[in-house]
Amino acid sequence: MSRLARLLSPWSLLALVALGWGIERLVVTDAEAVDHVLEDAAKAFDRKDFEGLGALLHEDFVQDGTPREQALARLEALSKRFGPVGTSVDVNDIEVDGDEASSRVTVRVRALGQVLPLTGRVRLLKDAAGDWRIRSADGFTPHFR
Repeated sequence: MSRLARLLSPWSLLALVALGWGIERLVVTDAEAVDHVLEDAAKAFDRKDFEGLGALLHEDFVQDGTPREQALARLEALSKRFGPVGTSVDVNDIEVDGDEASSRVTVRVRALGQVLPLTGRVRLLKDAAGDWRIRSADGFTPHFR
């Protein structure tokens, strides 16, 4: 092996490792994409961006049997009723099967000095453009007296 080849060999290896790492960072798995959608939904709710939240919902979205527009109106009314909130999401057990996914999710809503944890199941569908949209959310409806 020539002196030049010995000098370049470690640099070539380093370049290949860096290239591999860069490609791996660019590839987003379906499970990661689902996680991002659910995190983005919580952030949109925190910002009171119900148009942005609606964009993450599938056109046939239902929440505990409530159609999309009514569910969005209910969330907006709750947001107005309780003022500023903070929302965190724990996404667990993401299962992806083709263009369908589901996850057990715990949403913690902080309002009026209280934390209300809500756990339920979210189902998502991948649309024609390859983007994940929330199809249903069951078990999250808070019941107030």
